[in-house]
Amino acid sequence: MPIPDRRQRRDAALVVLANLPAASEANTTTPFDIGSGPFNPEEIAVEVSIPAMPLHVTPDNVLTLTLWAGDTADALAPLDGVELSFSIPGVADTGSAAFAGSLQLPPGTKRYVAFHQEAGATDDLSGYAVTYSILN
Repeated sequence: MPIPDRRQRRDAALVVLANLPAASEANTTTPFDIGSGPFNPEEIAVEVSIPAMPLHVTPDNVLTLTLWAGDTADALAPLDGVELSFSIPGVADTGSAAFAGSLQLPPGTKRYVAFHQEAGATDDLSGYAVTYSILN
């Protein structure tokens, strides 16, 4: 019996670079089409990479990135009963450090996935971009 390959690979065609919103604004990234077929969404992870943000200096200004999904690219919404998100607070004087993280898609995730990005009220983060990559 072969040993299952548990390494996750980045697919260059499934990478989205998304600008962050300005202060007190929100936006949603271009959705990924994870496809439909004989696979389990929980075998797929999304990697998030944020550069250091020297202008993110207000501790109460929290950047929130939340996973949304939908049956079509136009019908994205938060996942039912599950919140998968990252929260990055500002850091006084130095700004927030670079961040990298990943999350597994939950069972039953719909075909199209994207991240809803919400910026806090004070720091304008629109000059920074986040890289989202599908790992499978």
